[in-house]
Amino acid sequence: MRKLSLSSSSTRGRRTSGASARSRVTAWPAEDANNAPPVSALPAVQGVKTVFAGADGPIPSGATRSFTVETSGKFNRLSLVTMLVNTNDAFTGLDSLRLRFQGSSHETMAYDAGSERNNELKSHIPGPCCGNAFVRDPEGAVIGHHEGITGRGQLSSALYGWDGAAARITIERVS
Repeated sequence: MRKLSLSSSSTRGRRTSGASARSRVTAWPAEDANNAPPVSALPAVQGVKTVFAGADGPIPSGATRSFTVETSGKFNRLSLVTMLVNTNDAFTGLDSLRLRFQGSSHETMAYDAGSERNNELKSHIPGPCCGNAFVRDPEGAVIGHHEGITGRGQLSSALYGWDGAAARITIERVS
């Protein structure tokens, strides 16, 4: 997974389910984990305070990565989107989660960005299992729940599939 985070003061305008993949910020990281377009565009959005992309490349299955996000005053919401890089265009994340004074843990489901067919062909997967960034099989569908790796192409569902939540995101207050 590659991760993009932002802190904001509002939930307005960031809902994604059912939206066209071409018109939504969420679809960008689901294209080869390309964080550059949203990192560039989101700071201009009213109510967005901070935008950053996680460093150090993909987060392997079962591994963890820590990031620090500062919040203050009305900027008390966290949005996070990360591509499931061993898929055509799956992603997971949080949408405008209101941060409280205590920690929390969230299991997030996988979504299909709708920007590519889920052909599961190695020639179209950007992640470490295949390494074929910037090769697409365009679809133009709406964002919806991802069905997971089915084994219909060349990816093994036993090796790359998942049941239930795609990620666990843990938030801890550090000061």
